[in-house]
Amino acid sequence: MIGMDSIRLPSFLLRTGIALTLLYAATASFLDPNSWIGYLPAWMRSIIPAEPLLIAFSLFEIALGLWLISGKHARYAGALAALTMFGITITNITNLDIVFRDIGLLAAALAIVALHRKESPNP
Repeated sequence: MIGMDSIRLPSFLLRTGIALTLLYAATASFLDPNSWIGYLPAWMRSIIPAEPLLIAFSLFEIALGLWLISGKHARYAGALAALTMFGITITNITNLDIVFRDIGLLAAALAIVALHRKESPNP
């Protein structure tokens, strides 16, 4: 059985890698929103104006990145990161030359979930 001490470093590295990616994307979208709006699904942009939608998603990315870095309830943060990467990949499948990297991030997020599958729900 693998103890929590033996997963601490791999978990930290996976969580930090995903978090930095999310924080970079959020920061870049604030600095140059026109380069990022096109990645928002058209159906969402037809419901919510693109600029507020991008801001909301960027704030979500920042919150998720900070949650991952914190290490609190890592399996849940990893699961949400996996769902996010899955959503980004599926909604941008026509841009696979760019979003193929998100498949690796999805796998890393699932690794976090697997590493923390034995976490107590009330640590």
